[in-house]
Amino acid sequence: MGYLHTVGDILTDSRVRPQWRDATLSQLLTHTGGARTDFPWRIQSLHPEEGTERDALRKEEVLKILERKPDYKPGTDFEYSNVGYTIAAVLATTKTGQTWEDLIREEVFQPLELSSGGFGPPVDVNETMEQPRGHKTTWFRGPQAVTTDTDNSPIMGPAGMIHMSLNDLSAYANEHLLGSQGQSELLSAQTYQRLHEPGMEDYAYGWILALDDSWANEHKVLYHNGSNRFWFALLVIIPELQISIAVTTNHGDLRPARKSAWNIVKHMTAFLMENPDI
Repeated sequence: MGYLHTVGDILTDSRVRPQWRDATLSQLLTHTGGARTDFPWRIQSLHPEEGTERDALRKEEVLKILERKPDYKPGTDFEYSNVGYTIAAVLATTKTGQTWEDLIREEVFQPLELSSGGFGPPVDVNETMEQPRGHKTTWFRGPQAVTTDTDNSPIMGPAGMIHMSLNDLSAYANEHLLGSQGQSELLSAQTYQRLHEPGMEDYAYGWILALDDSWANEHKVLYHNGSNRFWFALLVIIPELQISIAVTTNHGDLRPARKSAWNIVKHMTAFLMENPDI
């Protein structure tokens, strides 16, 4: 699917308001497509099984969003949007006829050999993981473990509901490092360079340009972090230094998790710059 496809090109449903029809895939993937930050809270009660039922329900929830005017004219503003990425996924599934989960397996997991990749919270092979589990913070009892199936609704899965091992997450990061230098068989160097090129609010395609890169000797730092309130992950790449660092924790409290993760990244980067032969 090309970058110039619009919502109106693919979703011809009469429920789509005219103001949405010119919103491009590129805008949706860079959080400039006019979409609100999150779906209504009621979708958290929706947990359809993977397959055509989930895909149909995801599309229905997207159409409910597209029935209303966008929050702003697409392409004129920036608003980080889980909804925008879900709209983009519905464009992909409508265009291909495949579910989003199958597309991710076929286009990402399989060619990059990310054998641990899956959807929703991590589980072991018996689906009975005792530890580690995700944790939520309560003001009166502190961090509390949640069940192995506690997560956001899979309706918003395209906004980041993927789990994998640290080894596989590192392999994914390494693909971006190699790809930007034309050493990938998956995508062209030009495509990777576009994915890494920041636009409005220094947000690229699934990557954020760090505004403070002094700790990396002014080298370009790209990253993304996220939390589902029970887990936290941070992935950082420094292409010019060929450095990638992944940090995860099963404590989903965003502020302390983010602070600790960045401290780890900065210390590791300093060490790697001092010891480039490791």
